[in-house]
Amino acid sequence: MEIARVSRRLRVFLAALCVAVLPLMFASGATADGAVHPHTWQVAVGEETADDAIQGMAFLPGSVWINVGDKIVWTARAGEIHTVTFLAKGDPLSPFNPSNPAQLLVQGGSHYDGLSYYNSGILTDEPDSGFPASRGYSLTFDQKGDYTYYCLVHGVMMKGFVHVRAAGSHDPY
Repeated sequence: MEIARVSRRLRVFLAALCVAVLPLMFASGATADGAVHPHTWQVAVGEETADDAIQGMAFLPGSVWINVGDKIVWTARAGEIHTVTFLAKGDPLSPFNPSNPAQLLVQGGSHYDGLSYYNSGILTDEPDSGFPASRGYSLTFDQKGDYTYYCLVHGVMMKGFVHVRAAGSHDPY
């Protein structure tokens, strides 16, 4: 009789626990206050072997799915120079011109508008590159859309994609 009562209490307790915990396991990124908080995503700019003999000309990952309000931080991971450049709507990709300040220096603000020219300036992890360079660049995305960006030094050979969805969207992966 006592064992049956304990067993029943244990089943009731476990059922109550499941009712309380299961919704939390399947909840979205919203917090207890109901707000959806932006995330910061990391993208590597280039890659290289330990002896610098092989340089990878890629943004890693090449495609990023984020939400409105999220930020991406690009970090140089190679000695080769690169840029992170979003062209103005309708502008063609032009060959790299090392005497053009718009290609060498940071252009645009910290919040991408989806239409204008934004450029990181020269990125490298080598302090003595011969260029005014930095190691990182970041942008916050305030507009939904699909955006292509390039390394001006390497052109179409080195491009990446940012897919910006509505705030609070679930990660497709």
